[in-house]
Amino acid sequence: MAGEHADVKHFDLKQMENFRDNEVHPVYTKAKKHKEEGEGEGEDRIRPLSELVGGYTTPDNLDQTSQILRLGLIGREKMISGPTLVESVKSVATSLDKLLGDQMELFKELKEALTDTIEEANKTKNKNLDAIDAQTLLQTFEEVDTLTSGSSGTEEN
Repeated sequence: MAGEHADVKHFDLKQMENFRDNEVHPVYTKAKKHKEEGEGEGEDRIRPLSELVGGYTTPDNLDQTSQILRLGLIGREKMISGPTLVESVKSVATSLDKLLGDQMELFKELKEALTDTIEEANKTKNKNLDAIDAQTLLQTFEEVDTLTSGSSGTEEN
């Protein structure tokens, strides 16, 4: 990746910006590309995973039931477990699509939290994190923590 890697042992404002721009943002854009945009152009385009599991069709393949794998007779032949294979691949692809969506959300929230922290540090006109109180920092990263812990962020009574 272009740019310097962040030194997380000595986080100052510049290092935090490097971390956000060179490590967090590229992960978000890669996940988004694989989930929503695909790779390449024209006939050689590799469709994004969300299209494959979402039942989108192409002019070359109008059968929605045969979008992930084009196995011909193998996909329909019960004697060699073709339908089971196709269902298993669909299940795994759907899980991967969900994982990519979760990763997009996580890294989007992380980038926003880092941006908020950087803006707060800039307001203090100080180039280190000592100028930001711990409570503000924790509140900023609360949504990221919720995403990484898997909870909804709300308490049930």
